[in-house]
Amino acid sequence: MISRLSKDQCCGCYSCKQACPKSCITMQLDEEVFYYPTINTSLCIGCGVCEKVCPNIQNTPMAIKMTSYALINNDKNVRFSSSSGGVFKTLAEKIIMDGGKVYGAAYNGKNKIEHIGVTSLEELGRLQKSKYLQSNIQDTYIAVKKDLREGKKVLFSGTPCQIKALYLFLRKPHKNLLTVDIACHGVPSEKVWDIYLDSIFIDKNKPYIVDFRDKNRAWHNYTLTIKQENKIIVSEPSDKNAFMLGFVYNLYNRPSCHKCPAKSFTSGSDIMLADYWGIEKFYPEMDDNHGTSLVIVKTEKGKETINAIINQFKNKTTDFNSIKWRTDTFYTSPKMHYCRKKFLSKVNKHNFSTIVGKYLRHSHPLHKRIIRGVYRLFRISLS
Repeated sequence: MISRLSKDQCCGCYSCKQACPKSCITMQLDEEVFYYPTINTSLCIGCGVCEKVCPNIQNTPMAIKMTSYALINNDKNVRFSSSSGGVFKTLAEKIIMDGGKVYGAAYNGKNKIEHIGVTSLEELGRLQKSKYLQSNIQDTYIAVKKDLREGKKVLFSGTPCQIKALYLFLRKPHKNLLTVDIACHGVPSEKVWDIYLDSIFIDKNKPYIVDFRDKNRAWHNYTLTIKQENKIIVSEPSDKNAFMLGFVYNLYNRPSCHKCPAKSFTSGSDIMLADYWGIEKFYPEMDDNHGTSLVIVKTEKGKETINAIINQFKNKTTDFNSIKWRTDTFYTSPKMHYCRKKFLSKVNKHNFSTIVGKYLRHSHPLHKRIIRGVYRLFRISLS
């Protein structure tokens, strides 16, 4: 039963809740503002369906043959309104123009992020751009299943664990389903995000606009920009912004992100999208610092889809070895910061930037730093 899962084993995908035949599972927020399943044992019949659809319990094989591409959208407006090279919107437009439906993460009007389905080109903008918080899947797996039964084409985008959970929920392949996951570092605590917003004096009762990947200055060092009432509240490069730094260095990501169940390309997705970080080292002609997409095609369906749109991009088939150095992104889970628990117990709106800076001065405990220092001295003495 999924109730036996520890917090570092549950990715909050909602698959168990949606699959339960007795509707005895609800999703409850914990103190870090992550969702976890709670079971009403008086209704549970012990059928085991929740375990069959759980991405942390079920193992899935790695994609056997993959091809990587560097893509840059020929439409500068699409590219500028995207986090990297502007691939997702073109994929989504193809599905919608074929009468299909596209699912992805969007703000819900209450400053929260949740998965929604859209059927018009005008709505696609809500699904674009990276959102560095966990999206509430809600009942979208159920909605996807219904769409597929009705013969609709569906594009479902999400994190690798969400894609893996969707396939487990559906239980069988569907020719009309195209899945696209994003290269994921993890999802930060919404509790910390709220504290950060308080620290920069955002009124959370009023609308505000967040662009986690503002490319006005540059793509290589993108900017976190937040606006409220037509005023820029904050606009800082990612390597200077306290919230983004704490996220990147794993101070407050979801515990399961450090034991990700969908690394090594095991989500089952047709296509993975990412920023082509390092492109300037391998293919400098594909980098102008305005965004280049890394597209990893994992299935024949994905290959056919990319081939159908590739003429809308400056494109290059790339050597897969050019991305293997990004092990944390693709192959291994990032390590939890050793001060995570202490940070979460002490952080508040008055000390946010200060305490992030304090704990990020060192990425390893004191005893490991001493050992590394002794090792360096020993190597110097031998040289």
